[in-house]
Amino acid sequence: MGMDVYGLKPKTEKGAYFRNNVWYWHPLWDYCCELSPELTSKVESGHDNSGDGLNAVDSRKLGFAVRDSIEDGSAEIYITEYYCEINALPDSPCYCTRNPLDLNDSPKGITLLLQDLLGSLNTTSTKVMEIPDIEKKDPNPECNTCKGTGSQPNWNRSYHLNLENIQNFAEFLIDCGGFQIC
Repeated sequence: MGMDVYGLKPKTEKGAYFRNNVWYWHPLWDYCCELSPELTSKVESGHDNSGDGLNAVDSRKLGFAVRDSIEDGSAEIYITEYYCEINALPDSPCYCTRNPLDLNDSPKGITLLLQDLLGSLNTTSTKVMEIPDIEKKDPNPECNTCKGTGSQPNWNRSYHLNLENIQNFAEFLIDCGGFQIC
């Protein structure tokens, strides 16, 4: 899945169209939100492709702010800090170690547990229902994801941000004449 960002009244070819897959779009939009919240707050749905966007004046202002951040070096600092943060995230438990009744990991487990709890619910009772402890399974040595280690890289490490993408978006914003995220 990706975000197709269309210029409303493009002045140049660069302002006609900008595209990122979700792995690049979300960090890019987060960067814009951090850089210029007064402009990006006007976009209610910047992280989805529902057609939201900015008008010509605001997109141009955002484009200049992004371009200035590249020129003054703050974009490069942000990228460095971004990768320090996501690379420091702990690994996640692999799916092969998760019990199917674990509430955090399985919609089926949630459904089964809720059915069980609701089936025993007495509306006149004030007793607190206890949720059973869920034991994790041992890692599967044949697991294609973790190869038996029991952990996998944190999904947030799949999101990327780089200076070239920021530069391309700045050029798009300056020349797009307003945009819609579709």
